[in-house]
Amino acid sequence: MEMWIDSMKTLFEDLYTLKRDKVHLAVHYLKQSAKIWWKDVKRDRSPSLPPMTWEEFRGLIFSAYFPDSEKMKLQERFRKLRQGDRSVRQYEQEFSRIVHCIPNVVRDDKDKADCFVRGLRPDLYKDMLVLKLQTFAKVLDRALWIEQGNTFLRDEREAYYKKKGKGRPMSAHDGREPSRASKWLVRVLTQEMRLVVNVKW
Repeated sequence: MEMWIDSMKTLFEDLYTLKRDKVHLAVHYLKQSAKIWWKDVKRDRSPSLPPMTWEEFRGLIFSAYFPDSEKMKLQERFRKLRQGDRSVRQYEQEFSRIVHCIPNVVRDDKDKADCFVRGLRPDLYKDMLVLKLQTFAKVLDRALWIEQGNTFLRDEREAYYKKKGKGRPMSAHDGREPSRASKWLVRVLTQEMRLVVNVKW
């Protein structure tokens, strides 16, 4: 079931499927007992109700075909999910896959954003916590941006020591000047951080 839901998500993205068309498209990919299940759902559903949303459909089919044991395993994996040594994008892919598969694993978009931040590496978590962003989209965008800045600074340091033939990281007291590019990025990061903290999202 997890793989089927994942495949539907990919199909929706590839076909630029509108929200109102997702259920109609998905039921064409049901097979055998799942087709019978859907006929029963349609028969028992009141005609006065609005069209079924993908979220509602996903919850129903998840409950019908996803064993409780597998559901509990995924919920536990989500609870323990951490970025570790993965990139932000790699972490986000697993995070979003579990959220997409398990209905109500997060309460709302704010809860989703908070859960994602809690799983980031400590260095990113510290930078993200002060921003107090309210949506998952903003949290992901900012985490990717900070990661890119950190990668740039690390590459600058490595290039500097490779050129100088040194093997230790540069401290703030060793008397050496970082490159102009590094100083520029630090200044931009600082200004951006101040701006974000002062803006009410």
